[in-house]
Amino acid sequence: MSLSQPGSPTTPVMVRARTLPGGLLKCPECGYALLQKTIPPTLPSSRFEELSSCNDAPLDSEHTALETVVREGEANLSSLPRRIAAARETLQILLKEQTRTVKRITDAKVLLNPVRRLPADVLIDIFTECLLEDMDSLDAKSALWVLSQVCAFWRQTALASTALWAHIHLKMDLYMNHTKCVFRFGTVLHRTGMHPLKVNIKGRQDFSQHPVFAMILPTSVRWIFLKVIAPLRCFRLFNSISHQLPLLEILSINVPSAHRSDMKLESNFVVHGFCETPRLRELRLTQRLSSDMSFFPRLFALPLETISRLELVSTVPDVVSLLQSNRAKHLITFFIDLVNSERRALSQQIEIPVIRHARLQNLALTNSATELLTRLHLPALQRLVLGLSKRVTLPTISEHTAPALIELTISTKESVDGRALVNMLQWTPNLTSLIAKTILLTDTFFIALGRSRDGVFELVPRLKLISFQGTRFVHHGQAITDMIEARRTIAPDGGQSALKEVRLEYNLGDSERWENLRKGGLKVSYGARV
Repeated sequence: MSLSQPGSPTTPVMVRARTLPGGLLKCPECGYALLQKTIPPTLPSSRFEELSSCNDAPLDSEHTALETVVREGEANLSSLPRRIAAARETLQILLKEQTRTVKRITDAKVLLNPVRRLPADVLIDIFTECLLEDMDSLDAKSALWVLSQVCAFWRQTALASTALWAHIHLKMDLYMNHTKCVFRFGTVLHRTGMHPLKVNIKGRQDFSQHPVFAMILPTSVRWIFLKVIAPLRCFRLFNSISHQLPLLEILSINVPSAHRSDMKLESNFVVHGFCETPRLRELRLTQRLSSDMSFFPRLFALPLETISRLELVSTVPDVVSLLQSNRAKHLITFFIDLVNSERRALSQQIEIPVIRHARLQNLALTNSATELLTRLHLPALQRLVLGLSKRVTLPTISEHTAPALIELTISTKESVDGRALVNMLQWTPNLTSLIAKTILLTDTFFIALGRSRDGVFELVPRLKLISFQGTRFVHHGQAITDMIEARRTIAPDGGQSALKEVRLEYNLGDSERWENLRKGGLKVSYGARV
């Protein structure tokens, strides 16, 4: 909306203004009135400046014009307060109308929000994504409780999906108000219906007598996943549900506060509640008490017969006991991290026998556990991961350690001795994939990897993939390029393969040579880019 006077250079947006008595123009929308006849000009600016700079009196004609300005101006000025008040009143009316309009638009957009039209299955997927992995199931501020109280439809959707409530996380140290927690947990269990349960129970203090713990145990027939972080005393209560875990597939046991006195318990205190788990495939065991005696095999009747994957954070006696067990006949994947003092070598802490495991295919050794490799004979091992910590060197292996190995991963923030790596690779003739994340200070490894005799590579002749992503080199770009070219130009046959893929952290230079390698069919990637 705009107002204009006749002859105004501004193009009006709205021209339907009506003329009022007295020569006023009034806006038909807001009622603002403007004088149609303006006060005539007084003197030219040059004449005004001239008179202002001296004490001369205006001419008679000028005097008359100035008197007219004063007279008409005072009359106009006397009407301005009334008009200003009217304009302010109009402004307030417009501002209120603006506020109402904005609210109407906002309310309309809220009602038009696409989330109101989401079908229940999509809404459930969104709810699932909102669930945090370590949320407390009894926390009224957690996502699931909040989402189920937004509106009737959301509540109906949340309550109808038993799977949403079937991820149970209990943080036992927080449940001081037993009455409140029992009521809320009863609500959670009711909302799970008969859905299979994934149960996480965590507590640093002894919660074996807590009523919430007593409520979760009878649901064991529905457990498909169980993770317990608790004092050893709490695990004895699981003996009451022995033979009641028909669906359990993954079991995680963590005893964070073990004491040496626990190692001397009599056999009647052994935890045998998990020994009958016909569907169990994955077992995770963690305890950090360093001892010359075994912990888990001594205090737990472990369900080893059916598992194919075992993750262990414990002591050497536990590792030896579990690897030598004839019951772990289906074990294929084993992750080992040792609890021990780094001040002594592993061989100084305990005498480790030579262990042969005929079925193990995947093995991951972390920190000092890598030293175990020297005492292992693993004829079926195909994948090996070594995570080296400070002051831990590459283990020495033999032709009996892992003759069938096809994939080797070495990860450490420290530098690796190139000669030690060469010595290891001479006993892995079937290796097809080498992944290294480390620091290489010399070119010994690259020279050896590219060396051939009578057209046959001396090391890992079947190698197809090399990854140095995450590896830092010290001026070895030339040696690496030479090695890659050598492994591309040699003719593959039944006993060896040409290199097919190289992954590097950054460009090593020699762009022309690398471009030729690409054109020849080599797949090259830098960081996350191919």
